[in-house]
Amino acid sequence: NSNTIQQMLQDSTNKLESWSKTAGFRFASNKTSLILINQKRKKENIAIKMGNHTIKNQTQVKILGVILDSKASWRPYIQHIRKSCLSRINLIKTLSHTAWGAQTQTLLKIHKTLILSKIDYGASLISAAKPSHLRTLESIHNAGIRLSIGAFRSSPISSILSIAGIPP
Repeated sequence: NSNTIQQMLQDSTNKLESWSKTAGFRFASNKTSLILINQKRKKENIAIKMGNHTIKNQTQVKILGVILDSKASWRPYIQHIRKSCLSRINLIKTLSHTAWGAQTQTLLKIHKTLILSKIDYGASLISAAKPSHLRTLESIHNAGIRLSIGAFRSSPISSILSIAGIPP
């Protein structure tokens, strides 16, 4: 019941405010957001007050670089990772030029540093996402490895991973 949830959250917020006054801690109420995570199509709004400020209802919240959405689908975060990794893949494309490009081991280190680290951050959280969403990250990972070792686009992924010595 949304009324019960609203009352419980308001009570907890009031207790946090009273604790913060005694502990010397201050909350930035203008930076505080509220997100309701559920699978319902109908969007519910809950009004929680912190002092004189009403906390904003959001559909997406970014916490430590991880984007949470109200449907818990992880799609916005995966799209964010994909977008940032595509620009990093362009760097590997430039450095892997056949005439003057870097060595394979150097390119693999660059791939691990720039792309794989970005994909791995928050991987334990997004493991519950739909497999179709996760495949977009796999394609970026495989493209980075393929460019690093100089393989053709038609090369099987299993052999690309084997040559690079990177687990799938």
